[in-house]
Order: sequence, then C-alpha cells, then structure tokens
Amino acid sequence: MTSRCAKFRFKPVPADEGVARLSAICAAEGVDADRAALTHLLSRVGGDLRQAINMLQSASYVYRRVDVGVVDEVSGMVPDDVVAGIWAACKSGTATPAAILRLARETVERPSHSPFQCLAQLVPLAVADPSITDPQRARIMELAGLIDARVNGSK
Repeated sequence: MTSRCAKFRFKPVPADEGVARLSAICAAEGVDADRAALTHLLSRVGGDLRQAINMLQSASYVYRRVDVGVVDEVSGMVPDDVVAGIWAACKSGTATPAAILRLARETVERPSHSPFQCLAQLVPLAVADPSITDPQRARIMELAGLIDARVNGSK
C-alpha cells in the first residue's frame, strides 16, 4: 500500500489465521468452500488476505461451491498437475521439443490457460529442483527471459 509519504508492506497472513478468517467470511456470506480450497486460495495469492477475499467473492458469484479447481480457474493459475506433467516431460530427456509443445498445447492452451502463466509456474520448479545443475538452471532462466521478452513485445 502506498500513501503520499510512505510505503506499507504487509507480511503474508499465516495460513491457519487466513483460513480461519476466510472460513468465518464464508459462513457469514453463505459461501460453500472447504478448508482445502481456502488453503489453496491463500497459497495462490501469497498470503494476501485482501486479495484472497476478493478472489473468493468473484468465485462465489460464478460457482455454487468453491473448490481447489475453482480457485485455480478464478486465479488464472494453471493447475499444479498440468504444470508438473509438463515439467516431467521437459526433464525426461526423451521428449522432443515438438512433443513438449504438443503436450503444452493440449494441457494449457486448449483449456484456455495462459501459456505465460504456465511458464511463470514452471520457473520455480526449475529453480527448486535439486536434479538440475546450475548451468542448466541458468539456461532455463535465460530461455524464460527470452520468452517473456517475446510475449511482452520486446526484442
């Protein structure tokens, strides 16, 4: 949050406290959402309670029941199992680039997920994967940067 003179940076809300608050809001507003969906929602927004409330409100306008799939859809995130499948194909060493692109088209573009969002979710997997060497990680970051530049119209 920014005022005229100062910037305020709020820490993420602890998951248990955030889920409790979201559960209370759901009860008060008559929204049907389970604990797993609320936990997933908080993780998708990085613990930002205000953003979680807004997203929950948007989801409740469209769906009778808010579950993990609804959270992914409303948030614009590619489901974790889809991203994991693409990552596994990339790491296999046996899949051709054409096969990986075909998989990405079938699992990302056809259900109308953003390819850029998929890339944004793949990058942390590459960074955290202990089987990836530093030179491989650097190459992945370089390629991700090139893709980002092309998607955003830079050269």
